[in-house]
Amino acid sequence: MSAGNPVTAICPGAYDPVTNGHLDVIRRTAEIFDRVVVGVVRDPQHKETMFTVEERVDRVISDFEWEFQMNHLNRLLAPDIETMYVMASPQYSFVSSSGVKEIASFGGDVDELVPPAVARRFRELYPEARPGAPVSPRE
Repeated sequence: MSAGNPVTAICPGAYDPVTNGHLDVIRRTAEIFDRVVVGVVRDPQHKETMFTVEERVDRVISDFEWEFQMNHLNRLLAPDIETMYVMASPQYSFVSSSGVKEIASFGGDVDELVPPAVARRFRELYPEARPGAPVSPRE
């Protein structure tokens, strides 16, 4: 940690929904920096959200190209602020919010991928969801 002013890290994201991978990154970032601000993007320009911003904040883009572009834009806008990325631990590296949403929409078990509050919310959002492949209307 710093001797003078506290060093602050910002973990921005859509968190739609928050996954165990997000929590892993936030937790590990907190071990490195004096202060961590989790910034939940209200209306991301690059995708539609499923959860409200309040839900995403209450349950606090794994796309490398997007993050790479953001790094360059950040450097243009604020060259004195360093952009760093903390990658999810290997056991969470495959987890994405969009993948979790798709699994939940088909009734799949996401309990190991998201915090309990998010898993409960998915069960509320998809009460009729049934696991398995979609059935054609003729069957």
